[in-house]
Amino acid sequence: MNVKNRMLLILTIVLVGNGLFPQKGLARSFDAVEIYRQARYKNYNFLHHLSQYNRVIDVQNRFGDTAYCIALRYNDEEAAELLVAYGANKTHACINKIKREQTRNAEHLRASKLAGRYPERPVQPPVVSEGNNYLWWGVGALALGGGIAALASSGGGGGGSKHSDNNSGNDTPGGNQGGDNPGGNQGGDNPGGNQGGDNPGGNQGGDNPGGNQGGDNPGGNQGGDNPGGNQGGDNPGGNQGGDNPGGNQGGDNPGGNQGGDNPGGIGDGLTNVSATSFKTAEYDKGNFLAGINAAEAYSYIYKKDKNGNLVSHQAASDNALKKIKVGVIDTGVFNHRNLEGKIKGGFDANAYNSSGNARGYINGNNHYYILEKGGKYYFLAVNMASMNGTPVDNLTKDGLKNVLQSYNLSLDDFTVMNGAGGGAPGSSDTSDFKVDDPNSWLEAATGLSHGTHVAGIIAGNKNDEGMHGVAFENAEIYAGSWDLIQKLTDMTKYMLNNGVSVFNNSWGYPVSENINAAKANWLYTHDNAAVLPAYAEVAKNKGVWVQATGNEGQHEAAVHAGMGGLDMKKYGYNGAGKYEVPFLAVTALDGSTATYDAPSGQIADYANWCGSASGYCLAAPGTGVLSTSAVKDSFMPMDGTSMATPVVTGSIALLNGYYPWLSSQHIAWLLLETANDKGAYADKNIYGQGVLDLEAAITTPAGELSLASDETFDSLQAARTSRLSLSGPLQKKLEKIMPQKIMAFDELKRPFAYDTAQLVNKTHGANANFRNKVSRMATGGVKKTIKDEKTGFAFSSSDYYNKGGKAQLANAEVLSESENGSSRFYYSENSKYSDNDNVLGSSSNPYFAMNEAYGAEQVLNLNDTSKLKLMLQTGENGLYERDYEQDRVSFDERSYALGAEYAFKLTDYLELATTGGMLFEDNALLGMNGAGGFNIKDGSTYYMGLKAALNLTNKLSLLAAYYRGYTQGAETAMLSVSDLETESLNAALEYRLNANDKVGISFGSPLSVVKGRAALRYATGRDNYSDTVHLERLSSSLKPEAKEYDLGVYYQGQPKEDLSLMGKVEARFNADGEKGVTDYLGIVGVSAAF
Repeated sequence: MNVKNRMLLILTIVLVGNGLFPQKGLARSFDAVEIYRQARYKNYNFLHHLSQYNRVIDVQNRFGDTAYCIALRYNDEEAAELLVAYGANKTHACINKIKREQTRNAEHLRASKLAGRYPERPVQPPVVSEGNNYLWWGVGALALGGGIAALASSGGGGGGSKHSDNNSGNDTPGGNQGGDNPGGNQGGDNPGGNQGGDNPGGNQGGDNPGGNQGGDNPGGNQGGDNPGGNQGGDNPGGNQGGDNPGGNQGGDNPGGNQGGDNPGGIGDGLTNVSATSFKTAEYDKGNFLAGINAAEAYSYIYKKDKNGNLVSHQAASDNALKKIKVGVIDTGVFNHRNLEGKIKGGFDANAYNSSGNARGYINGNNHYYILEKGGKYYFLAVNMASMNGTPVDNLTKDGLKNVLQSYNLSLDDFTVMNGAGGGAPGSSDTSDFKVDDPNSWLEAATGLSHGTHVAGIIAGNKNDEGMHGVAFENAEIYAGSWDLIQKLTDMTKYMLNNGVSVFNNSWGYPVSENINAAKANWLYTHDNAAVLPAYAEVAKNKGVWVQATGNEGQHEAAVHAGMGGLDMKKYGYNGAGKYEVPFLAVTALDGSTATYDAPSGQIADYANWCGSASGYCLAAPGTGVLSTSAVKDSFMPMDGTSMATPVVTGSIALLNGYYPWLSSQHIAWLLLETANDKGAYADKNIYGQGVLDLEAAITTPAGELSLASDETFDSLQAARTSRLSLSGPLQKKLEKIMPQKIMAFDELKRPFAYDTAQLVNKTHGANANFRNKVSRMATGGVKKTIKDEKTGFAFSSSDYYNKGGKAQLANAEVLSESENGSSRFYYSENSKYSDNDNVLGSSSNPYFAMNEAYGAEQVLNLNDTSKLKLMLQTGENGLYERDYEQDRVSFDERSYALGAEYAFKLTDYLELATTGGMLFEDNALLGMNGAGGFNIKDGSTYYMGLKAALNLTNKLSLLAAYYRGYTQGAETAMLSVSDLETESLNAALEYRLNANDKVGISFGSPLSVVKGRAALRYATGRDNYSDTVHLERLSSSLKPEAKEYDLGVYYQGQPKEDLSLMGKVEARFNADGEKGVTDYLGIVGVSAAF
């Protein structure tokens, strides 16, 4: 097969007019859309010939619609009546379907008006031989006027019927929106028709079949009717104002930090940039960036210097984005102002000439092309918004000049589109276009822009002109000019040798029943262009191959999109590593169909679904995409999966520059992991893993976050299992020295700012003590005692109380007394409050604070004035003063305490006692405990104390107790604590009103650190070119900034045997060690036994 049949641009026309109607044997090649168009154009000759075939006029498209049903859907009564006159079936089943679609159409139309877009261009699959034809995907279709041709039935970039049996907007099959005239021109500019009195392409006045004037203008609309394009403020290429279905506006930046919170770091003198500031006209006109939340991603990557210039940085670094080399395997890439400095090299692998036989000039939507063949010139004027065109053929050079003059043009306005340009631009087969097929003229001309258009989407400069690419700063283009026939391996080797890591492939076979992604193993025996070994070489070198799914509107992707599922061992590639993906398939969205459920738009009418490639397939905007053209410094819109594919390719380049330690394959994996698969996008058969979301790719951790404790990633420990629970003596000071944020790392070792509030569990010790005092007052005031006077054996208990819905004993003890001393065995819900006499003016040993404590005491009476007490106790660690209603983390590890106390009377009025002992804590340090990076091992404390009781009078007493402890330090992965010294002081001046009633003044200082330090090790970032973690070591004294002192007044009485009254008012000065902070406490309680 010759070259021209292989190099298709999926553009097909139907020639009409006298003597130009196709033969009867070709009638069945027309689909319902084509037949409807002919009825709309009142092409009686066409309809007459069509009626000669049995029921051909009722041929259905692949969604079951006939031309008559299409006419009804568009409320085109005139066309519908004409179709019925030529035999259309008025009772076809598709009529019922139209009614079901009305609600959905209304929603689509609303979304289309909000979003704004270029007019849709319909497409249908080209008629080709299976397996023998490649095609470039992404060129618009053409409706030609001027008496030579009319009707373009397919175009590589757009169209077809939507998978939901519904075309965009009002689904006008000329590519127009609204109910108005398909295939029309805009306002007074009519590049598809003729101007003024010079009309070489058609007639003037009333008899003007090529382009009517005045009120009867079926080829072009006038005034306000403008279905082919938007007027005034309408911006079909992008969203305006607040209408932005593809992305967030203003400060809406879910998943990321604005302002100073930026895990990527910020250099001196740089300020943050909001996402909104990126949403410029240049951003919107491209019509693809909003749909992937690019502005939100840019707000993390870019800052502004003092002069207002954008400055990029890598993650956790002030270095600029790394340059990423991108291979564009396409028709070549031409020099363009928006690609200045971006084209770094090229490779030519085609059999085409580069004789310079194609020229172009673009002025907005108006495109003009000149082709040369056999000494003759062929001129084509096209409006790319309406896809209306006027061809003029077989011109001499003088004739060409005359035609150009009628458009106020000259040859000097035109750019040579082949034979010159940037990286290996090559040439479409312009020398072999079909003279009698004007659509092939457009194939030849626009095909030259395909690779340049793709490159602009990837890397187009941000310069306030036209549009800009996804990776507008850091992508560098290596262009490949390929005829789709030559072996591809030499090109990919050249690119790999030059450092290319991501390869864009906007080409492929059309989908057929036997050749599609589900049957990709067909390529094992039909890979004439050596695509498989080329892909294998890319994959082995950690590159990513990005492939379009194709534009036939099928429910299965094209065959080359299935390469990602093939076993490539025979080509030397043994598969990807962890978190690596070497191949991505890409389908296209239509932003004009955006809904709440599909904010970036639904699958485009023309786009092949992900289908069998769904496991490694993404969706991205591909409709109405404005980008660079092969014509000098011009821009043009195109539709297609060809346009969606470079959106993904550019995203890989952008993120790879932001995360330079990752390979492109890691980035591909990340894009699949963070794609938006919610709502409509959950349908994997259509959208694969979802819609590309650049913002989510930056703000969403891959896998779980981990914390580093040294300078290597080998030290990582899961953040979710790392926890530090602080106890009263250490809480406030540690809380103050902890930074608000530290750096955590995801599975790809990307840094994320991590709030330490998620690591530190603070207890509400004051609240816990308050509740304990209230509970103790409610239960401990009345103690029931049973005693055998003969044996000295006694059993005592306080009342039950409810804790968390479970009734428990507050205190219980068994006491055996004799002349030589006593033995006591006891249980206490909270040993700190077990002594009824000390509940209000506590002098209990702080190192014996335990919950659900069990203990034993042995008192030996040494003589009349002295005694020795031996103590043993175990229970849940009570130094971790957890409030059960406010503190979510419990700690039920046990503590063990041993002690001895020697008491002696100096006088009848003064008794002293010295005490000492040891405290052993399981996995805790003075109640502080942790896990993961803060996993504290067993702690031990040695303490001593002095107690005194002085009876000033028979009723007035002074009680005091002082304790000091020495605790061995602890070492965890992230926290080091030195040896600690702690102390506490309690005193009370108590007056007994009678045997059962007393009042008093209490003074004390709770257990606190007097000497000791802590050092925290945490990550602040990483080196982006090695696996080195940047660590910060923060050291601080644990001594509180001020000593807490508590001063209170209390009353305790028992007017009756079974009734107790209690109350206390207390002020806490420098509460919890915070200087100048004062808390107040008031308790009143009544306890009665029934």
